[in-house]
Amino acid sequence: MICDVELTNYFGQNPKYPSTKFEVTNLSDIGVYAQDILIGSIKTDIQFSKTLGSNKRYLTSSSDEIRQIKIPFYTKEKYRETMHLTRDSLYGLLSNGIYYLREKRDGEYCSGKRYQVILKDIIIKEQYQKTLLGEIIFESAENPYAISLKTSRDIDEEGIVANDCWSYGMGLETVSDDELIYNVKNLKVNSTFDIYNLGNVSINPFEDFLWLVVKNINYLDLNRDRYLIRIKNKSNNTALDFETNTPLTTIIINGVDLGGKRVTATEFLELSPGKNELEVTHLLGIDKFDIIFEFNFLYR
Repeated sequence: MICDVELTNYFGQNPKYPSTKFEVTNLSDIGVYAQDILIGSIKTDIQFSKTLGSNKRYLTSSSDEIRQIKIPFYTKEKYRETMHLTRDSLYGLLSNGIYYLREKRDGEYCSGKRYQVILKDIIIKEQYQKTLLGEIIFESAENPYAISLKTSRDIDEEGIVANDCWSYGMGLETVSDDELIYNVKNLKVNSTFDIYNLGNVSINPFEDFLWLVVKNINYLDLNRDRYLIRIKNKSNNTALDFETNTPLTTIIINGVDLGGKRVTATEFLELSPGKNELEVTHLLGIDKFDIIFEFNFLYR
């Protein structure tokens, strides 16, 4: 089986809208050939406390930390004198900060997932004649999870297309296509709807990409000084609770960024893995509205 690694520059932007300057490179493009791609498990940071004189200890916190991805590789040069050029190209390529990494085997992507990584080390194990043997060690950067290439909004706009952006094991097999609705319309007080998180990791608006667009707002009175929307996630008891003193046509909430001083919020939604049962529990000065949920799916 022929392995390869695709690397895409990441400059800290929203994963849905990367910089127009991004570059995609395969390791094989510079003459570096992966022998395998070893995806490690996520290390857990576990903290305990203990009472003096007690035989027991008590779990105080547990959080996902980092994961490593190791890539044993080789190069094969036509001339011994050019070996250092390939080596230096590898050093130069991987010293440019954070990348998105995707696995490829036999010329095909393994899945619709990618990993956000940064170089930890390059170990040169053997340098003999025209061959260089070594290992590249990546470490997860800002996020230890596998990230879906596409977002929930792409499902709404394109459907589930049979291409390399979706694959078995991404949660699609657990739900029918007609249940995957992320553009929800005509919501009123007591309206209920479901939002599916196909990943096996919760979407936390303080840490993860969660883009909410509230639009087509039908106001009951344009002269009020306070308008309020509250949406409760009955699956995990979180809620989106925000208000504005101006009848805006569209309200965009990017994670916990409300985009301006005219909108304030006291609570934010979290999306658990699987089905999230949501309900509009309170509206003030508003009859109905539409809302779009956009987020990447995360996997351990």
